[in-house]
Amino acid sequence: MSAPSAFCSICTRVVKNDLVGMLFSLSIQHPLVPVYLFVDKETKQLIDTIESSLKLRLHIKVNMDQWNSTRHELEKQGRWNDFMIQKMDVMDLALSNYEDVCYLDTDVLLMEPILVDHTKELGVSAHRIVERNHQKFGVYNGGVLWTRHKHLPQRWKTLAVTSSRYFEQACIENLVDEYSHFVFGEEYNLGWWKVEESPEPPQKMLEYFQNCLLYTSDAAD
Repeated sequence: MSAPSAFCSICTRVVKNDLVGMLFSLSIQHPLVPVYLFVDKETKQLIDTIESSLKLRLHIKVNMDQWNSTRHELEKQGRWNDFMIQKMDVMDLALSNYEDVCYLDTDVLLMEPILVDHTKELGVSAHRIVERNHQKFGVYNGGVLWTRHKHLPQRWKTLAVTSSRYFEQACIENLVDEYSHFVFGEEYNLGWWKVEESPEPPQKMLEYFQNCLLYTSDAAD
């Protein structure tokens, strides 16, 4: 088990503040790692204000302005899937320069370094909520996905375009049938939505985050 060669993500102004948290946690856990980002202009302006404080090698492409509406608006316009497909394209770009890449959604916070099994072709994260309000999300979550297979992002893209289920997420189930894979532990897909659904009060969850970040910071020193 070892760390991914690179990371990637997509972001627009709607979730740009989430991206700040993800990047700082990535900077702590994987200093100097290459990170590929597709963003809109407003998000790029925010990144410019914090980049000097990040120990990351950022590769930024400003190409997301056409998707900087809210999720509700994009779904209403029938463009949400087009937005999600940018995940595969940013992975493609990273894989053109590195042997493997891990995609992270902007709301993910890293409490420890991500380690992957390079003997496999794919790493996936189990989804805690498979269905809500009769909407099937899929067994796996689209927020954390690793691969070393150069053609996997395009295969994922093809499946996402043709899927009649929950966009890019549900068709990850097809990917695990086609590629050798491992499943990340639940500690690798920690976002605000897990905090929101926790039976413990928010202040207690915040203490866990603070203690973990202090521990990793002290260990790094």
